[in-house]
Amino acid sequence: MKVIEKIWEVGEEKVVFERMEFMVAHNLAFCDITWGADGSITDLTLNIANRMQNMICFEFMMHLTYTNVPIEKISHALQTIKVNGLQKVLALRGDRSGVGGE
Repeated sequence: MKVIEKIWEVGEEKVVFERMEFMVAHNLAFCDITWGADGSITDLTLNIANRMQNMICFEFMMHLTYTNVPIEKISHALQTIKVNGLQKVLALRGDRSGVGGE
């Protein structure tokens, strides 16, 4: 079973937030938060990043990709990033889903 399948089975936010607590408890230095192909997990990514920075105070960098992502979703993400004061965002093109990175 893939990690993402486990997340969907149990409830994505519950699993992710449990993992955050694990990272903090084990003094990990950094977390990289992916965006998902075509912006497929946009809201979850934004929620994780907000919680990491503003509630847990844990070092992270969030990805923001734009390939096959509607401009409205990108605008929403940028506004959310600004409102939440998120500071470490890596903007990149990203791969198209179903293409295998070609």
